[in-house]
Amino acid sequence: MTSTSLIPTQANLTSAPRRRWRLVGGVLVAFSALGAAATQWNPLTASSQASPVRSEPAGKTVTVVNSVTSSANTELLLPAQLLPYEQTTLFARVDGYIGKWHVDRGARVKAGDLLAEIDAPELDQQANRATAAVEQGRAMVAQLRADLEQVIADVDTAKALVKVAEANRDFAASEAERLSRAGLAASRTEAETSVRNRDTTSAQVLSASAEVNSKEKMINSRKAAIETQLATVKGLEAEAKRLKEMQNFKRITAPFDGTITRRYAETGTMLSTVSPQALFHIQSSAILRVQVDVPQGHSAESRMAKFGYVIIPELTDKPLKANVARTANALDPTTRTLRIELELPNADRAILAGTYAQVRLSAAAGRAIPLVPISALRHTPQGVEVVIVNRNKTEIRPVKLGRDYGRVIEVLSGLTGEEQLVANPTNDLAAGETVAVKDGQRTDGAAVALAKVWPTSAGAHGK
Repeated sequence: MTSTSLIPTQANLTSAPRRRWRLVGGVLVAFSALGAAATQWNPLTASSQASPVRSEPAGKTVTVVNSVTSSANTELLLPAQLLPYEQTTLFARVDGYIGKWHVDRGARVKAGDLLAEIDAPELDQQANRATAAVEQGRAMVAQLRADLEQVIADVDTAKALVKVAEANRDFAASEAERLSRAGLAASRTEAETSVRNRDTTSAQVLSASAEVNSKEKMINSRKAAIETQLATVKGLEAEAKRLKEMQNFKRITAPFDGTITRRYAETGTMLSTVSPQALFHIQSSAILRVQVDVPQGHSAESRMAKFGYVIIPELTDKPLKANVARTANALDPTTRTLRIELELPNADRAILAGTYAQVRLSAAAGRAIPLVPISALRHTPQGVEVVIVNRNKTEIRPVKLGRDYGRVIEVLSGLTGEEQLVANPTNDLAAGETVAVKDGQRTDGAAVALAKVWPTSAGAHGK
């Protein structure tokens, strides 16, 4: 077995100094190389010997975009409801029972078509009694007129008797006067008889005259009775006419051309006017009323709209043109919207009333509205603002926003549409700073194209 001696030998003592000198020599060589390298590189000489670098202008470098203005026309895409031009629910006007119904749900009817018949026996009896009362009243008038004619005849007779009595009176008076002139030639008895006859005939004249006055008063009474009875007959005739017209309500007819959308009538159903029951619902959809609620911010220009385009999801071929028929000319105090109503022709009934739709309204705006890219806005606690570059100087301007089109947005106040705006402005960019436009001025082409196409694309496709 081989062993290693721990005591240094002569060979070890002579080899150790040689290794130490070799190590020292290597370190000296390394330091000498570093010194040579240090003497060759000098910062002052290096900067002068390097290739020239392009100097950057003073201030920050920004990218700018142009604001643009929208077209003079403005358009709104709003939800709408399609309503029938006319619609109503028919009720019974008389008490009775459904005798027969003639039309069902979905039937198209014309104005005046018979829809159902009502049996009303009590009403029929009332109408018969009223007719009989009218006949009786007319007979009473005829009787009173006959009585009037009799009284008039009696008056004539009484007047004739007055004349007879007056003649007898005059004869008796002349006889009494003759005998009184005769004196003793006439007997006392004859004189007294003549005076008595004179007084008697005078009384007969008074009695006949009183009878004439009485008969004449009866004439006035009969005339008044006739007038009263005539008025009664008129009332009876009015009641009979009312009941006759009520009998016409036993026939339920269509009030206008339309379609029966609901039928509630069943044969034998009891009907009462105290608690009315619906029988049919009818609507006319040859023309549809398109009702749109326009927000207050766009009510002014929307009032000037002449037409719009109705967009129905099921009809994807093209929008349907509808003319503006009327506006409410007042805002709803609850929703702050303006109700606009358009009329959409629908002669073939292809569009069902109640269909969901949208309406694109086109109207002339009061002014051209600036549009800016969304990237040009800066949101701060004080509100929304933009940074404008004017002759390499920045300007901070607060803005009021309008409609959002996705990549661009309306600016209702704060801009004219001719400004250069900083794209993606940072919060440290302050007013009055000197900036440099990176790569020159550029415009957001997509935003400009969208701004010019949006207001007119709907109208072009709808024509």
